[in-house]
Amino acid sequence: MIALDELPKREGVELVNCAGISSSWPISVALWDAPNGFNTSARPDQQPCHVIALRLSGSLVQRIGSGAGKPERLRPHGFSIHPARQELRFVASSAIRFAHLYVGDRFLRDISGITAQAVSEDNPLVPTDRVMYVDAEMSGQLDSYLRRAFEQRDPPTKLEMESRANLIALRLLRYRATRSQAAARSSGSELAPWQVRRICSYLEENINRTVRLDELSDMFGISHEHLCRAFHNAIGKPPGQWQLQKRMEAACHLLASSEATLTSIAQDVGYTGQSAFGNAFREAFGVSPGQYRRTMRQDLD
Repeated sequence: MIALDELPKREGVELVNCAGISSSWPISVALWDAPNGFNTSARPDQQPCHVIALRLSGSLVQRIGSGAGKPERLRPHGFSIHPARQELRFVASSAIRFAHLYVGDRFLRDISGITAQAVSEDNPLVPTDRVMYVDAEMSGQLDSYLRRAFEQRDPPTKLEMESRANLIALRLLRYRATRSQAAARSSGSELAPWQVRRICSYLEENINRTVRLDELSDMFGISHEHLCRAFHNAIGKPPGQWQLQKRMEAACHLLASSEATLTSIAQDVGYTGQSAFGNAFREAFGVSPGQYRRTMRQDLD
C-alpha cells in the first residue's frame, strides 16, 4: 500500500485526485496534471512501489537514458510499467494529464504465489530496458479500473476493486511470463542466479575500466556469445550496457556529492578524457555533467 504523503512528486506536476488510498485498495490511483509538461532527466522517478502509468490526454511521453539504444516513446493507446525503486527518466514536451496506478509488492507477491510466477530482485516485475507497452486487453482493464475508481453516482466497493485489481495483476504476471519464456527459448540456456550476481559484482568492482567479455566468459568456461545472450535474458541488457548504467549512476553520485573535477570523475568511472565522458553522460541523461551538477546543487540550496 502507499500513503498519500508517499506519492512521488514531479516538478510542475499537480495532484488532481486520488482514490483507494484511504480505502486500502490493493491498487490505488492518482490523477496528475502537468500544464507545461515535465522533464525528470535531472531528478529521475524512483517509485516506492510498482506503478502503471496511463496517459489520459495531451502530450505523449518519451523515456530517456535507458541505455537501450533509441529512446522509448509511448504510443497513443499504450501504457508504461515502472518497477519499484528503479530510477527512470521521462519527458513530456507539453501539457499532459495522466494516471498512476500503484501496485504494492505484497499484493503482487500474493498473486504471484497463486500463479507460481515469483517476483523478487532476481526475477523482477519487468526488465527496466523496456517499460512502455501496447496491449489491448490490459488497456481495457486499466480504463475500466480508472472509470470505476472515480465513479461518483455509483461508487465501487472494496471487493469490486479487489477483483478488478486481481485481473490487472494476473495480466501483468502473464505478460511477464510470456516475455521470460520467449527469452529462454531464444537463448537455449540460462545463467544461474549466483552466476549473474558474480558477473554484476565483477563489473561494479571494475567500474573504472571497460571489462572485456572474455574476462567474464572465462569465469565459467563458456563462450562470449552464450554469456552475453544469457546475461541479457537475465538482466534485460548485455554486460557492457549494464556496466555503462552503473558508471553513469556512480558519476551522478560523484557530481552531486563531491567537489571532484569533471576530469577526475571521468577517470573514476572509466573514461580517459572529459570529452568522452561528457558525450556518454549527455546521451544517457540529456544534459551535460556540468548542468547536472548545477541542477543538483540548486535543489540542495
